[in-house]
Amino acid sequence: MHKSGILGWFKWETKKQREKREKAYTQMMFPLGPEEREWEISMIKELFPELKKNTQEVHFALLTLRENLYCTQLDEEDEDYMSMEEALKEWDSSDITRSMGRKGYYPYLKAMAFLENAATSFDELPTAAIIKLEAEKYKVK
Repeated sequence: MHKSGILGWFKWETKKQREKREKAYTQMMFPLGPEEREWEISMIKELFPELKKNTQEVHFALLTLRENLYCTQLDEEDEDYMSMEEALKEWDSSDITRSMGRKGYYPYLKAMAFLENAATSFDELPTAAIIKLEAEKYKVK
């Protein structure tokens, strides 16, 4: 989470300021358009059918990693900048990530985040089969 993190939730702002901030965040997290969010949810459902409709916790874990990966692309002078090592360490150490590990979701979320961040168009987003193959790299052996 950005260094402003949870403290940003308690800032007083106008409706217009909040909408502007939410729009900027949405554009940052879903640069390929609103369909990208729907793709994420459908991939989570396909990878983890046992979740049925309850995908929020898993989706949050994915977004948290993707946000950290975004911070690795910022200028080093930016207060939100993180090295790849810092970004992964922060994500790995969170309670939600540990929960994902216990449930077996960790390698798939990591693969999905890296593959999604590498896509430059909606057509380049990976299939569930590609995510499963990539996840093999992240499984603890």
